[in-house]
Amino acid sequence: MFESYSDHSNNDMQFVVSRFEKMLKNEHLEYFDVHEFEQLVDYFSIDKNYPSALKACNIGFVQHPTASSLQLKKAELHINLNEYSDALNILNKLQFQDSYNKDVFLLKACAHNMIEEYEEAEKNFDRALKLDITNSDPDLAFRIGNGFMQYSQYEIALKYLKQVKDKKENSDVYFELAYCYEKLDLNTESIENYKFFIDFNPFSENAWYNLGVVYSKTEEHAKAIDAYDYALAINPEHEKAYFNKGNSLYNNEQFEEALKSYNEHLAIEDDHSITYTYIAECFEELDELDLAISNYEEALKIDEENPNTWYNIGIIHHNEKRFDEAIIYFEKAFELNPDDNELILALFSSYKNTDRKHKALEILNIGNQKYPEDSDICLELAECYFDFEQYESATNIIIKCINLNPNKYRLYATLVGIYLTTKDYDLAKLFTEKAYDVDHNFLGKLKKQYPVLSEHI
Repeated sequence: MFESYSDHSNNDMQFVVSRFEKMLKNEHLEYFDVHEFEQLVDYFSIDKNYPSALKACNIGFVQHPTASSLQLKKAELHINLNEYSDALNILNKLQFQDSYNKDVFLLKACAHNMIEEYEEAEKNFDRALKLDITNSDPDLAFRIGNGFMQYSQYEIALKYLKQVKDKKENSDVYFELAYCYEKLDLNTESIENYKFFIDFNPFSENAWYNLGVVYSKTEEHAKAIDAYDYALAINPEHEKAYFNKGNSLYNNEQFEEALKSYNEHLAIEDDHSITYTYIAECFEELDELDLAISNYEEALKIDEENPNTWYNIGIIHHNEKRFDEAIIYFEKAFELNPDDNELILALFSSYKNTDRKHKALEILNIGNQKYPEDSDICLELAECYFDFEQYESATNIIIKCINLNPNKYRLYATLVGIYLTTKDYDLAKLFTEKAYDVDHNFLGKLKKQYPVLSEHI
């Protein structure tokens, strides 16, 4: 799997294949030397005709029972057929017969990689590299590193890539190193290696783009923008670079410039709802709310099942005190995502600002049943009950939540405040003492918030 097949003239190859097929047809055994059997296996494998390749191997074993090269070919065929245990059975036996053949260990490593036994793969790759004393394959460690990258084994990949970092004549290794470091969130090392690669390959759009991605991760937005600009100078059709540049401009509070970049992205790919969403967010930052809503609506035309878009439109209407309109969007968002406690609070808040107070209470009760530990929902619900003068319901809700969140000061403060309002001073004192047991600082805060407490404690 690591060495390309030998190149033979078509005429010679066709002659060997013709002899083999004629032999099979006539059911009359003919002699082929080991090299010819290898040619046959390679020929059939290239066309993925694995049954014929296996047949050639098996006949080859009859004529050349000690030919380790045919054993290797058969093991490789089993790997190509996803028959990894069969391949390993052959290779485990072969390593004792031919213990200095690096190809045996390379194939073993490949098989172990395929079945996600990465430590075993690493051991066998190490063995193969040690056997390559003359460095006959200088790219071997590099290819091994790339192989582990295909399986997202970036730490192991680094081990092999570092071995060739100072030996490899071209700069590809720096790109691969940078990518591994990026995936491992080792951003400083990733940036350093992308820069090394770019020194050798200044017109690599992928390197500039990836460098921008890493700068974005480190929140160095100005540097990210520059990197994306270089990628776009090389390839003006790099749609992801426009999109990511827009994100960096947004994060750098350059909202008008971000709009331009997002629109460039849409000019190339116009079916991305997320891009319309980000354009809308830019318009929100620029206080152009009608344009924000119209772009959120464009996003919904592409993906009407996204609850966040419905929620964002609802928030704009809510903040503009268009509560009935807000409720329409919050209701739709809640229908799409009934498990979002933020949506419950938003819907409640809009209902609360209309004449439908009982609907607000209903929404909070739904939220409290789903999230009894959510102190924000609990306190809003308690406040509703308090407004309706249902004091016992208000206190019961808070006490349940305290049992789930014993360290939340606001729960104690609200509960004590209700008891003081209803002149239940003994209960106010009891929960003040409980608050003190949780955190001694709570007592001072409560006395400062409710001076009347000092008269009863």
